[in-house]
Amino acid sequence: MRTRDAGAAGVLTALSALALAGSLGLHAGTMRTPGPGFFPLALSLALLVTSLALLVQALRAPSAPPSAPAAPTLASRAQARPALALVALFVHALVMESIGFTVATAALLAFLFVMVAPRRWPLGIAGGIVSAAVAYLVFKVWLQVELPAGPWGF
Repeated sequence: MRTRDAGAAGVLTALSALALAGSLGLHAGTMRTPGPGFFPLALSLALLVTSLALLVQALRAPSAPPSAPAAPTLASRAQARPALALVALFVHALVMESIGFTVATAALLAFLFVMVAPRRWPLGIAGGIVSAAVAYLVFKVWLQVELPAGPWGF
């Protein structure tokens, strides 16, 4: 595991160094008036520092003795959560035009709250409805973004 961690951290370090070198050619500006290169510079520098810390940690970790490979098992619910989330997002994109942004988003968030990040049903459904209502208020009312209304008009 040590060599895989060190390899991944090394690749991340190299990519962040390349990003840092590329961002140095852009005008960074100042904190008060950031230029187009400010965020690429700051983010690549933060990524470089983090990846260097991970690389040092991986190199300092003791080597684990080799173990026998584990027998393959069926994916548990915890391992299937990313796939569930992707399927839910895909379905959300498909049905949003027909049932509307608010209803589709409330259903998506309720599903994610209950199935992907396990919560009790009442709490998950309430969280989905409240979150969708807040998103509607922010985007439709405050920012005046056109959202799919669906058959119910909201």
